[in-house]
Amino acid sequence: MLFSCVDSTEETKVQIDRKPLLENLADQVIIPAYTQLDTEVTGMNSSITAFLNDPSPATLGNARSTFIKAYVAWQKVEFFDFGPAFDQTLRAQVNTFPTDNFAIDNAIATGNIQLQSLSNNNKKGFPAIDYLLYGDNKSDADIIADFTTNANASTRKEYLRASIEDMQTLVSRVSVAWNSGEGNYRSTFVERTGTDVGSSLGQLINSLSQSLEVFTRDAKVGIPLGKRSQGILIPKNAEAYYSGNSMLLARSNVQGYIDVFKGSRTSEGANSQSLLAYLNQLNAQYKGGSLSSALEQQFQNSLSKLNQISDPYSRSIEAQATIANEAYLELQKTVVLVKVDLASALGILISYQDNDGD
Repeated sequence: MLFSCVDSTEETKVQIDRKPLLENLADQVIIPAYTQLDTEVTGMNSSITAFLNDPSPATLGNARSTFIKAYVAWQKVEFFDFGPAFDQTLRAQVNTFPTDNFAIDNAIATGNIQLQSLSNNNKKGFPAIDYLLYGDNKSDADIIADFTTNANASTRKEYLRASIEDMQTLVSRVSVAWNSGEGNYRSTFVERTGTDVGSSLGQLINSLSQSLEVFTRDAKVGIPLGKRSQGILIPKNAEAYYSGNSMLLARSNVQGYIDVFKGSRTSEGANSQSLLAYLNQLNAQYKGGSLSSALEQQFQNSLSKLNQISDPYSRSIEAQATIANEAYLELQKTVVLVKVDLASALGILISYQDNDGD
């Protein structure tokens, strides 16, 4: 139970049971998101296997289509980096970008395919598959030739097959671990109702904040825009650089945060057992208004700016640098609201360390 001061003038105390909130997050947001990712990765595995068995324009197109669907689904779980995902180092193994395409080519040329060590996280997962299915300025015919007639075609097939099988195993482990009938991490999640660092809310808010700050604001938008390189653009550091779907993924990612805050993956309003509703119960305030409304609006502001940036980001980044910078600044405002105001309202200590402050 929570005893929290929600009115600094009257010091009104309220008592709220957080377990229904955690149950709703688990059942309506987290587990469905992992289930969808597992389903999409399974579909990707099947279509990539079909392509490897019979490389053709049709099978390549299907492989790419299911790859994008799975990559979009990943964006909705990327920020749940605790519990089973943390145990499996899922984020690092599935989406470390930019991928080291030179090391991938070297591994294929030498036949030395080793994906399990930590040093190979930037040579596997979605970014590596992105490179293998699209290539660097290659035509569809070039990609098909890479897997059929070119030197090392058989090893290239082996590398792609190993990459997708590795991802399938990791995603399945995390999805199963959350399932109440198997790994049952759900039970652990809903029972840790405190606000300490080890509580479910403590882990969730820390994970959301860090992901928003480091992997959304910086990695998806800021780093390619030159925010960490003294204004020098680094287009090749864009997510999904080879397929050119950076902004599609960024928008899906921000929508995923919105799903978490409203406690629902549908287009309807916030669930009655959501973080937004919980903030309203606490009467959490921000600049004379409700914190829940400020958060909801700020996420929409970020999403609106991202919608104005064209894909591929690596090409539009220079022509649309002003809009990209505005998107970065809106995401920065969102970081502060989550990391400072939301965490404070919930009584959560932000325990991770960033590199440059807010």
